[in-house]
Amino acid sequence: MTLTFPMQDCVRQSHSKAEVLDISNLIKNRKSAVRFADRRLKPKEIETLIEAACHAPSSRNEQPWRFVIARSGTADFDAFIGIMAPSNQAWAQTADVLVLACYVDVFSSDGLANRTAIYDLGAAVAFLALQAEFMDLSAHQIGGFDIKKAKPLLPENPHLQPCVIVAIGEAETIDRLNEAEIQKASRNRIRNSVSDVCLSLRAFN
Repeated sequence: MTLTFPMQDCVRQSHSKAEVLDISNLIKNRKSAVRFADRRLKPKEIETLIEAACHAPSSRNEQPWRFVIARSGTADFDAFIGIMAPSNQAWAQTADVLVLACYVDVFSSDGLANRTAIYDLGAAVAFLALQAEFMDLSAHQIGGFDIKKAKPLLPENPHLQPCVIVAIGEAETIDRLNEAEIQKASRNRIRNSVSDVCLSLRAFN
């Protein structure tokens, strides 16, 4: 099913200058859960997260992202846990949902290689993560898994490439974490400064 949105719904809303120059709290406060609470997500919550991902921009509007969704207590969920690095298995198994995020590496119109497909998938997963934050959920992205073992878990398609697993659920409250988890959850998020990441600062002068 194709999602269609009226143009008037996409018109940028006006904000005060102070609001525009401040970073959204969804971005500033986002953190990855170190363990998840024992809460079953509603199907609509999962659908909303995936729909948020579908709003991401992509080259030629190709939307190359594809998602394999596994709920806790299912064989698919156990299979996803089984291909993870042991250090990720311990906490990821407390999630209610695991999403294997993939991309199609060719354009559908001409079959040519889509070199930005993995970049576009990253944008989609970022949208999903911010929507999760908005919904008081956590989306913890996992790169530590066996890509080769992930391939057989996908529909058969030589152009479908697994990239990252996203563990989703409600973050456990700090009073229910063990000491090591509390230390991880309490760490400040260290981010490089603008001057660190910009190769030239002339635009700011």
